[in-house]
Amino acid sequence: MSSIVINGVIQTSSTVVQTIVLPSRLYASDGTTLKQLVGNASGAGGVIQASGGMADGDRFQAFVYALGTETMLSLTTYGSTDSGKFDIYINGVKDGVTTYDDYKASAAVVNRYITLTQPITAGYNLIEFRVNGKNASSSNYYLRISPSSIA
Repeated sequence: MSSIVINGVIQTSSTVVQTIVLPSRLYASDGTTLKQLVGNASGAGGVIQASGGMADGDRFQAFVYALGTETMLSLTTYGSTDSGKFDIYINGVKDGVTTYDDYKASAAVVNRYITLTQPITAGYNLIEFRVNGKNASSSNYYLRISPSSIA
């Protein structure tokens, strides 16, 4: 059995899934705080994005408390004609070699179940989603992320 304290309540189960409330911070590539975060009302289902567009190297960051046994990231993004590509970083280290492309010719919700290539340590971890270029057909670098989870 595993247990974790969430909002002051002990949660006990054989598998604890930790929700990442995304994004908690949004930074530009130079490390300065980026534009205002806004909800997307385009039917994206609770997706958060930056207002006014994004640039290559911009990043969403969230801290998540983990048990240290998690190996999977469940991630929901919203792809469109103005979406960019992104990489996933854990505690400042790029996870794997995959760069994810959210460009879609028609707007669509994208559900990904990603097997992490590096360990999540027990305690707080920094999960980062960093814009890494864009599809040649995309008009912008947008990254739209819904609350996600690790398990």
